[in-house]
Amino acid sequence: MKYKTGKILVDGEWKEIDLENISLKQAMNISGIVCCPGKECYAKLYSVHSAKNGGRTVHFKATNNSHKDECPYRIENYKAHMVNVSENGYFTEKQVNDFVRTLYKDVTMPLNEKRQLIEERKKKRMGKTDKRSTDSGKGKKISYVGKIIQGENIEGAVKGRMSRRYMVDTSDLGKQIGVYGNLQNAYMDQYGQLYMEFEEERYNNIKVLVGAVYENNNQAIYQYLSVVLKYFSKKRSKGYKSFLVAAGMVNQYNGQLIIEVQARNGFVIDGKNISKLNLDNIVA
Repeated sequence: MKYKTGKILVDGEWKEIDLENISLKQAMNISGIVCCPGKECYAKLYSVHSAKNGGRTVHFKATNNSHKDECPYRIENYKAHMVNVSENGYFTEKQVNDFVRTLYKDVTMPLNEKRQLIEERKKKRMGKTDKRSTDSGKGKKISYVGKIIQGENIEGAVKGRMSRRYMVDTSDLGKQIGVYGNLQNAYMDQYGQLYMEFEEERYNNIKVLVGAVYENNNQAIYQYLSVVLKYFSKKRSKGYKSFLVAAGMVNQYNGQLIIEVQARNGFVIDGKNISKLNLDNIVA
């Protein structure tokens, strides 16, 4: 649970503090311990880097067991409205490709540029009119699902929801997620499968795999995976880092958590997909 407000002890008196719009610098400069806003509950709140923008802002959380039993902020007592959105269902290649592209922009774009882009998109949406056609004037809409990479588009099925993860554990098994960070290592095994590892400690329990599933879905481009190693090695030799964003299904092989890439553009390095990396390699 994220807290919009908290309380802090100032001169022997508890004062309310706004936590919803707090910046990283402001959070670091807070003097004293921030506690739960619940009546007579003094559960300690701690700051957590926001996953939505690569950790550049923060929000506050608390350990559930530290709350007073009757505190309304305990998970079992909290009555917030929950939106029922499936993390299962079916997933399309376009959906995953779009998610990766959006996630890369979200975690690398400067915050002031992002705010400006959001405002521009809002203005465009407000000025748009719905020009979608209907079937024989009956209002029947025809939707094109596209290539499905996981699940089945059967009657009653819904499109699954992609979500990013700041950390990954076994509770994510079977889910389609996105991860991001600096690339620490990239190598190919004896079968020609590509493995990539993150520099960030929060991801030290996972590897990104571009292997048999990716090959089955993208046979024409699978042969160019080696350009990833060339690109990564070249940048590292010059003292530069490579930034990886990847999306896929969480699996576990021999105790190792794996993000298994399935979609053609299910991963990008410095914003470049496999086709762009290969083109740059040819030109170079």
